[in-house]
Formats: sequence, C-alpha cells, structure tokens
Amino acid sequence: MQEEVDKIKIMFTTKKSINKPQESGRVESFIDKDTFIKGDITCNGVLRIDGKWEGGEIKATEVIVGETGYLQGNVEAKSVIIGGKVEGNVTASEKIELHAKSILVGNIRTAHLSILEGAVFEGSCVMLNHQTKPSIELTTATLTQEENE
Repeated sequence: MQEEVDKIKIMFTTKKSINKPQESGRVESFIDKDTFIKGDITCNGVLRIDGKWEGGEIKATEVIVGETGYLQGNVEAKSVIIGGKVEGNVTASEKIELHAKSILVGNIRTAHLSILEGAVFEGSCVMLNHQTKPSIELTTATLTQEENE
C-alpha cells in the first residue's frame, strides 16, 4: 500500500516553480482531439494541436499538428511539424516537416523543408535564408560530324 502511495506522490509532485519558463521542447499549450477553437492564437512556446482550429492566424515558437489535428488558417512559427491536415499558408523561419499522413493545402515559406513519403502538399514553396546563391553559367557548344566520330 505504501508503495502505491509513493508512486502517486511521484506522479503528481513537481519541483518546478510555475513561475519558471518551461524547458525547451516541452509542449506548453495543447488543443485536444475533442476540442474546437475559432480565432487567432498567440503562444510563446510550443503549441500542439490534435483538435480542430479555424481562424485567422496562429503565432508560436513551435507548432505541432498531430495526426488528428486540423487547421484552417495561417501559421507562423520558428518550426512547424504537421502530421494532420492544414489548409492555409505556413511560414517557419527554421523548418517545416510534413509527416507521412499529413496534408498541406497552402503555400510554404521556410529555410528547411522535409516531406516524408505519403505526405500530400498542394501549393508553392519559397525557401528562405539563402546565404549563397549558386552561380550558373550556361555555355553552348556546337559539335560537328567529325568531332562525333
């Protein structure tokens, strides 16, 4: 019995202060699969959406759309990971990942893009932060019959 009580204490006890910022990579805001939200969202951290969101814009440090997640609107973040469906434009200053079952209908603006096999992307893509642009030099050459033989 005491062992079970100790396990429960460990599950519900935290040493972190609620005033301290969350550790990097932790989900700070979560929209569950049975939740529907309409309107703009601003989040100073990681936002995970497994439910449904319709609105104008989502602005967050990182946005994760789970497999059951559905977004209709524009997303702006450092990184965006999509496993569900997004209808709208997505801008990520660092990276966008489209997982195997994801659907994105809209335009992308990002520095790094990863699209896994099975993902659906319908839209255009602009790659950001190109430090060096490759120089392409086109030349033409004419081969005569004698050079070919």
